[in-house]
Amino acid sequence: MDRLIILLTTAIGGLLTSPPVFVVLLLNLVPAGGVLWLGWSPLALLLLYWIENVVVGAANVAKMAAAARGKPNGAALAAGVIPFFLMHYGMFCLVHLVFTVLVGGGVFGGADPADVFRSAWATRLDFAWAVVAIAALHALDLFLWMREEAWRYTDPQSQMAAPYGRVVVLHVTILGGAFLLAETGAPASAILLLAVLKTIYEVLSTARRERKIRDAAEAQGRR
Repeated sequence: MDRLIILLTTAIGGLLTSPPVFVVLLLNLVPAGGVLWLGWSPLALLLLYWIENVVVGAANVAKMAAAARGKPNGAALAAGVIPFFLMHYGMFCLVHLVFTVLVGGGVFGGADPADVFRSAWATRLDFAWAVVAIAALHALDLFLWMREEAWRYTDPQSQMAAPYGRVVVLHVTILGGAFLLAETGAPASAILLLAVLKTIYEVLSTARRERKIRDAAEAQGRR
């Protein structure tokens, strides 16, 4: 409990002092805004989360490549683990896309697949801008990570595993939301509850990541 209180305090303070934490908060406000103010269907929300999965994976490949800098055999290690990450991560994304569309869209419950895609397409302009915002914010997060020279404190193999905690939460949100839709016809407000939990986790984990980078930088400075 004490550790959770420390993390919460760090995260709340970090919203004002840590740009990466603030970026993560904005990332989670984009899909919530689509549902609350633009009238998105729950399926559109889940699809945007799936696209965020893909963006997170692409950003992590860039981080893995950067983490090879200055490491013994770093380039060879990156050349080995990046293809494995792409295969493993890609399989997760493919499976969850199928569940999102088929289960979240109600296809298994008898819905017409054409109607499902028409429903998602109806928000195409708002959705496209949301995708651009998600991609831009993740690019900003990557830029901040590079500016902090966080690649100095990791290696390609360690960085390969770094996003999986966040990705698991994204996957749970996607699958949990899809099953809520399929089994109960849950409205978007119910799925937003999952989004709130996702936001809390990501803000806390980003605050912890920033603290680790700061501690590692201070430790190297003392040597």
